Formats: sequence, C-alpha cells, structure tokens
Amino acid sequence: MRRITRGWVACLLVVAVACGDSATGVPEGCRDLEVRVPDHPFFEDAILRPAPEGLNRLAERACIDAGEPVEINHFLFGDAPGLLFDEMLSRTGGGVATGLALEERLWVLYLSGYFGGVWLRGEIVDAQPESLIAGFGVVPDRQTFLENTADVRPAVAAVTANDADAVAYARSVRDDLVDSFGYNKGYLLQILEDPPVGLTSPPNLLRCFGPLDCRYDPLTLPALLDYEHVPGLIANPPTAAWAELADGIARIQDDAEVRGRGVWSAGLSVQGFSQPSYELLLDVSAAFLEAVQAVTLADLEAAAESDAALARQSAAADAGFRIWIGSYTMGLLDPRDDGSLPSYE
Repeated sequence: MRRITRGWVACLLVVAVACGDSATGVPEGCRDLEVRVPDHPFFEDAILRPAPEGLNRLAERACIDAGEPVEINHFLFGDAPGLLFDEMLSRTGGGVATGLALEERLWVLYLSGYFGGVWLRGEIVDAQPESLIAGFGVVPDRQTFLENTADVRPAVAAVTANDADAVAYARSVRDDLVDSFGYNKGYLLQILEDPPVGLTSPPNLLRCFGPLDCRYDPLTLPALLDYEHVPGLIANPPTAAWAELADGIARIQDDAEVRGRGVWSAGLSVQGFSQPSYELLLDVSAAFLEAVQAVTLADLEAAAESDAALARQSAAADAGFRIWIGSYTMGLLDPRDDGSLPSYE
C-alpha cells in the first residue's frame, strides 16, 4: 500500500531525467495535484484549521514517494496520516517536513478518519445488506462534532504545557492508549485470520509478541523504529518508574484485544468484501495500528523518563490519534449515502 520513506527528498538531488522536472524535482505526474473534498460535517473549532493547499502538498509528496499519483483512498486513509505521524513522532528529525501546523494536521486527520469511516460503512453495507450496521446510523451534527474535538483538547493543551503538566498528561493517558492499541490489534488479527470466503490474507503483515510489541511487513511508519527499544523496557523495567508504568499493561492490552476480536467476529465482518477492498482495509488498519503503537510507546517513554520534550511530542501525536479515531466513528455511523468521497481534480 504505502511506500512512505524518509529518503524521498533524495529525488531533489538527482538529475531531471530521474525526477521529471529540474526546477522542482517533482515527477511530471505529481505536479499540481488537487484533492477535491466533498461536503462533510464540519463546524468551526479553534483546534482544527482547514488547509486545502497543505492537503494537496501531502498528495504531491505521497506521489513523489510512489513515483505516480497514489490512489485517492490509499492516499487519504493511509499515506496522509502516515506522513503526519512520522513527522510528529520522529526522534531523529527524519520525518518528512510537511509544513503544516498542528491545527492543520488535525484537520487532515479529521478528513482521513471521517471519509475512511464512510468508505468502510459503504463496503460493509454493500457486502452485507442485512448487517446490523446497515440498519443503524447516527447523522453527525454540531454536537457530535464538538464532542469529538472536546476529547482532543487536553492533548492539544499538553503540547504547550509546562514540563510537569506535559509529563502528567503522558501518565494520565496510558490506559486509554494501551486499550486502543489492544482493541485495534484484536480487530486486525480477527480480519486477517478470517478473510472473506475465497480470499486470502498476507501471511506476515502483522506479527505480535509481548505487550505493545508488534512488527509489520511492510513497515509504513519509519518513526516506529525510534521506539523499538520500549517493549523491552516494559517487559524488563530498569527502574521503579518503568515498573510502575509497565504494571497492568499486559492485562489492559489483552482485555481490549478480546473486545476487538469480538466486535469483528459478531457485530462487524469483512465477509463479502472484494479482494481490492479487503486489501485496502488491511493496509489502512495496519498503518493505523502502527500509529497507535508508536504514540503509545512514545507516551510511555516520556512518562517513565519524565521527558517533557518527548511528552509534548507524543501529546501532539495523541491529539492526532484522537481526532482520527473520533471522526472515523462519525463516518462509520453516518447513514447518509450519496457515494461521494474525496477525489483528485
């Protein structure tokens, strides 16, 4: 699916025959990409700021990495959030600089989540017209929107908080993040192990070991590697602070994994999906789990080490995760169906 790498900018340093345009370093097919965003529930809120030109730049950067325009759903549901989370979570400065402010990143992630949910609902309803979700829906309104953004505000506040408050926030969200990781791990394992009848799933997409320790093939979030040492510190805490943070993580993750498997083996299902739709869902779900894992590991390290700078960094990514999952739920439950999803102009 996604081919996000930290080395895409190397294209800017080679000759025009390889990159397409000697002045910009942008392949010809990647120039002037514009993403058309159809009507969607959006109300003014200080923590979100529309950035259509920024979204277009992300589409261009994803195109540069792939060498051609990325299919719009792959881009919006996978590449765009991947670029943003890689930038927010990179410890080495290796993430692509998107040039977007936090409020603009949150807007892109809101779009990604909402339209991702709309797409998934449509796929389920088409494949399973008698499913529970086909007969249930909640039209998102201003209150729904503001409830979603209200959940993000503490994370946004932590981004500019003093050292003590930033670290305190990191400690306070441990259970939420571990629970989210466990649920999404269980959900992804369930749809991998029970593919649509007649279809197959990739054997090595996800391999998991101890708490918060999953590996991906392919890995699409390079910043996750910056935290690959953290599961070992959870398994064998080197200090009292690490022991305190690690206590209970395995139980929370395991309980949430059971829930994730249960929801996607009873209430929701991928049966009847086409191979392309199933593969897109697997790709996006793996990318989502990578992001949740990286956010959680960064948060735990910040809390255990009282690292305020990392706490602020993880809080920004936590805000992105929260707006992403909240808007996804909004889209998944939205019963309106006019078939309109973002597209390239």
